[in-house]
Amino acid sequence: MSGMRGLRLAAVLSFFLVLLAGCTMPAASEQTGGGTGTTATSTTLTSSGSAPNPNGATTESTAQGLRMAASVDKKVLVLPGEAHFSWNVTNLGDDATFAAAPSCRPESEQDPRITVTNANGQAVELRPDQQMYCMIATQESKLPRGASTVSTWTWDGTIYEGQQARSPPAGAYMVTATFSVQRGGSTSQVSTSLAITLR
Repeated sequence: MSGMRGLRLAAVLSFFLVLLAGCTMPAASEQTGGGTGTTATSTTLTSSGSAPNPNGATTESTAQGLRMAASVDKKVLVLPGEAHFSWNVTNLGDDATFAAAPSCRPESEQDPRITVTNANGQAVELRPDQQMYCMIATQESKLPRGASTVSTWTWDGTIYEGQQARSPPAGAYMVTATFSVQRGGSTSQVSTSLAITLR
């Protein structure tokens, strides 16, 4: 009889020891080195390997066999300061050519053509009137199918009234870029617009 009581006592003690061990084990989500709780706050990067600029803006447009991806590094330009724009144009159609004007020519004579409008939709002047243009002829650059070309532009907010440069009134502005190519005697073009606020 005493042997049976000893076996029962040993079994009861083993049962309580198992329960005690189960209560002290950490939950799966709390374990390190393999639990899902350790990845809940991880940062996911973009496919390019860098996080997107939270202060800037991007947009994209596709038309007539052209795709234009546009970006600006800030949505609000505090003067004095600068905003940096970039346009990446990809030719999705047949081989084409585009006008690559020298930097001494105004934006209206090169690709992309840049216009800035105020909140009323009125275009502002980015160059003084009667500017002396350089004598270098506009050259054509090839843009084969699948190829891309990148253009950048920096704006410090300066606009012109006649020959007088001045700072524009604070408010909302729209920067529109239009890129044109020639294919088989016809013109194809694509445009994008980015909003920016001047303060």
